[in-house]
Amino acid sequence: MLKRTSEEKEKLTEDDIRSKLRNLAHSAALQQEYLENLLKRVVITQEIKIYSSRVLADIYAQRGMWGSASKVLENAANSSTSFDAKKDLYVNTAILAIKGQDYLAADDAFRKAMDFARPTDKAKIQQQAKEMFMSEALSLEKNGKIAKAAKLFERILRETASKDDKKRIMSSLMVLYEKLARIPESINMRELLKNM
Repeated sequence: MLKRTSEEKEKLTEDDIRSKLRNLAHSAALQQEYLENLLKRVVITQEIKIYSSRVLADIYAQRGMWGSASKVLENAANSSTSFDAKKDLYVNTAILAIKGQDYLAADDAFRKAMDFARPTDKAKIQQQAKEMFMSEALSLEKNGKIAKAAKLFERILRETASKDDKKRIMSSLMVLYEKLARIPESINMRELLKNM
């Protein structure tokens, strides 16, 4: 293995990385290892770090390593100097954290995205957060993970202000409670729905 000077490391481009990844295309594990080692370098540009982090997060996500994918994007967001890049990276961090069922980390990432968002983007991020959590709850329900879906719907219900959204979530919860044999809670939810 050839040692590179600091100057050579700084000249690394996205094309160099793409070329190396093509050479390693036969193994996602080798691509992952290459990118992990690249991100450990002291001397790489901010653009290369963000690009490499995004690619590595995609590899982690393809392998179902949601927590690792989320963490690598969070690290890139923390070190980014652009507010727009920080916002986008934090939103993507949150999306990956939701996929990994780490809802507290997702909340934290969405909060950080809001800190770096323009006032006009904040409502969009809030809507995106709500949609991502709802999508995950529906996916859990569809895949037969009823207890996890119920917990996530309960969480979403606590944070929902819209009356129509509350009705929809409560209807879903009522059905899930019945499937979980949580009959008193299902009856209670039905009564709450009648009184709305």
